[in-house]
Amino acid sequence: MNERKPTLRERQRTETRRAIQAHAVRLFTGRGYDEVTVADVAGAAGVSAMTVYRHFPTKEDLVLVDQPARLIADRVAASPAEEPVVRRVGGALVEAAALLAGLRKSSRVRQPDSASRTMRRPEKFCTSRLRPMPVASS
Repeated sequence: MNERKPTLRERQRTETRRAIQAHAVRLFTGRGYDEVTVADVAGAAGVSAMTVYRHFPTKEDLVLVDQPARLIADRVAASPAEEPVVRRVGGALVEAAALLAGLRKSSRVRQPDSASRTMRRPEKFCTSRLRPMPVASS
């Protein structure tokens, strides 16, 4: 079957969307969701606030968009079938979070031995990279 290749415009749009989301996740994990404005995300990504809103209609969409789901599914599918499902999914979640937060430059799949090292202490990754969101008082 002959698949249509994306046009230059489609590739640029996808890359812009990825860059905006990666910068947003990096800022959210560094400063907290409530402390980051759309203007902050736009500035970090090198685009205007209108461009951010064109790709993500609300601030919440920056973290709720479906891109991570595809990334996680690809990572799970590429992991060794002999690994336990929990380890495969956990490794995919940790790697996708690191990739989206800009901690990893490469989108290639890790080798099983490095995936095992990461999954020995997934809570270490989470506590060192992610900060809890402040709870609003009533």
